[in-house]
Amino acid sequence: YSAVNLLKKGTLEFTKTDVSTGKGIADTKLEIYHLKDDGSSDLVFSGITDKDGKITITDLFVGKFTIIETESATGYRLSDEVVSFEIKENGEIVKANMTNEKITSTIKIHKVDENGTAIAGVEIGIYDIDGNLLETHITDENGDIEIVLEYGSYYYQEIKTVEGYILNDEKVYFDITVDGEIIQKTIINETIPVPKTDMNTVDVVSIIAGITILGGIGVLIYDKKKRNKK
Repeated sequence: YSAVNLLKKGTLEFTKTDVSTGKGIADTKLEIYHLKDDGSSDLVFSGITDKDGKITITDLFVGKFTIIETESATGYRLSDEVVSFEIKENGEIVKANMTNEKITSTIKIHKVDENGTAIAGVEIGIYDIDGNLLETHITDENGDIEIVLEYGSYYYQEIKTVEGYILNDEKVYFDITVDGEIIQKTIINETIPVPKTDMNTVDVVSIIAGITILGGIGVLIYDKKKRNKK
């Protein structure tokens, strides 16, 4: 800086926000560099955003600066964005903002019966860790559903099955912690057993036929004995 510029100071009001909600993101670590005329740079600040996602610096000298993110908040992707700003006048207040996206992963759920046959038309609910239903999905012709979820803890549960199957209402818990991860899950449904009777139609017919035959044989024997006595 020139001797004159050393006497001139400005203020940076920086905010780190969620790209989807616009809410401030706390605990993001940032570094601010002063850009020199010769192309080199000096680190002038290193710190983390407060509970509102803000950093305020009141004693930056006049000049050009860049802001980079060195460590993201829990649940967020590290941003590669470089934010530039310049303080031109003494007492100037400059506002700067940087956004972050949450970590997301994909969960794939496959629904089959005990023989491995895919089951279509089954309704499955996705819940947060507190038991709030977030969304529902129906398995396709391959017995599959595919959902993209943000960082957090969840469980899924079968809400409604299809005819011929027993509802599997087990709660299956899982976490989204790694960006871009594919989580594979399988739900197995048992078929409703067909009631068994002690005697089916074929058996009844066979028994009746047997009784009829035995009855006929009995009549023939009796008739033969009767003729022999004569």
